[in-house]
Amino acid sequence: MNCPMCNSDMKAGYSSANTSLSWINKEKFESFIFKDEDLARSGLRNLFPWKGEYFQAFNCPECKVVLVDYSQKYDRKTVESK
Repeated sequence: MNCPMCNSDMKAGYSSANTSLSWINKEKFESFIFKDEDLARSGLRNLFPWKGEYFQAFNCPECKVVLVDYSQKYDRKTVESK
């Protein structure tokens, strides 16, 4: 995969979320109080300790950009076996 910023090759790997993979759009972030969107849909697991989830990701070391595909979650055992 090529970086959308500099067009260099991106390194394939995984992004880890030990609580939840979240997203906050700019408009919400600018408000006084906001709630992030739980992209991983981890529910109550972000309140209690649990095993991390991993998402396929691509890293551009040049631009410091990471693209995360959160359409599928992996556990550590699955990632290690790939």
